[in-house]
Amino acid sequence: MLLDDQREHLIKRIYRPVERDATFDRCVTCGIFAATVCVCLIGGGVAFVPWVFAACPHELAGVPDVVHGFVPRTVAFGSCLDNESPSDLLDQVNADVFVFLGDNIYADTASPLVMRWIYNRLTCKPAFQRLVRRTRHVLSIWDDHDYGQNDRGAEYTMKAASRRMFLDFWRIPATSARRRGEGVYGSYTFTDGAATVLIVMLDLRSFRDPLTVCTRAQGWYCPATTGTMLGDAQWRWLEATLATGAADLVIIASSTQYAVDEYGYETWANFPHEQARLASLLDPNRTVILSGDVHWGEVSLTRGGLYDVTSSGISQLDANVLPNKYRVGAPVVEFNYGVLDLASMTASVVGRSGSRAVARLATVRSPFAPARGL
Repeated sequence: MLLDDQREHLIKRIYRPVERDATFDRCVTCGIFAATVCVCLIGGGVAFVPWVFAACPHELAGVPDVVHGFVPRTVAFGSCLDNESPSDLLDQVNADVFVFLGDNIYADTASPLVMRWIYNRLTCKPAFQRLVRRTRHVLSIWDDHDYGQNDRGAEYTMKAASRRMFLDFWRIPATSARRRGEGVYGSYTFTDGAATVLIVMLDLRSFRDPLTVCTRAQGWYCPATTGTMLGDAQWRWLEATLATGAADLVIIASSTQYAVDEYGYETWANFPHEQARLASLLDPNRTVILSGDVHWGEVSLTRGGLYDVTSSGISQLDANVLPNKYRVGAPVVEFNYGVLDLASMTASVVGRSGSRAVARLATVRSPFAPARGL
């Protein structure tokens, strides 16, 4: 039984105003209280009624692992879409492909019912529906909050149920390799005979070992000397996927930042040996990393020549931007999304007000550039 203050917190969390228009009101009237009872907002008051789940129309279309006859010229991306905040920034996005980079919902739960209801809230957001309708292909990976619990990895107890809901919600086809084995990693190949773009979707949650906790003076987490980010099976798959060398451009979708190593939040630098292993597989002249998580936007360029373009968040913001010696230009400290122009190889992080961080990825070859020697 919930205590009164716990119940009040739950009610406030569920019923804080969110894009209150007719579509949303029709779709969501109820928040979970228990397995068979929910707390509903009725006539301005609160009532406990039998559990009802009213789902919004789901217009997402499944994307096959290989898409023939089409290569995107623009890939937009973003992360950190809070359940309780407006998502109208998505109405500014116009691209061939959109990649959700994790924290696409904030579930933070060990209850499949709660997670299912929160996914429905995303479906019911009008701006999300409009994005899905006008974007040719929508792809997604998860981070900790849509995986199910803050900063968790392989130890999360509900990861099997969470995986099923993720794959079903994002309409991952039954024939997709992402449905096999464990985790939600996979890749998408776009090819038209003249150019090929590979988008690699990494799962940084299902197999990741526990983080090394630091003292407060050191930061949240310290670099570990052992442990894994991806797990053996995902590493084998990734090495085999990249070894073919068939793609003109490889886009790595990473839910957490790759380049940054100066602070103790979650980054690839929590496992430096894994960070180095990934770098050893990537060709900086034909690779771009996309990342999210931190609640601001920026472009980073590592010493090894890899670009890490971070967009976070669509509706989450942290004004306390942390140091990053690899940052190119100024960060974007407002709600933002990212755009990668594959023809000009220009990366932009676009703020809600129109401010932006723009970087010409001069060392990365466009998949549409003429072949060398011609």
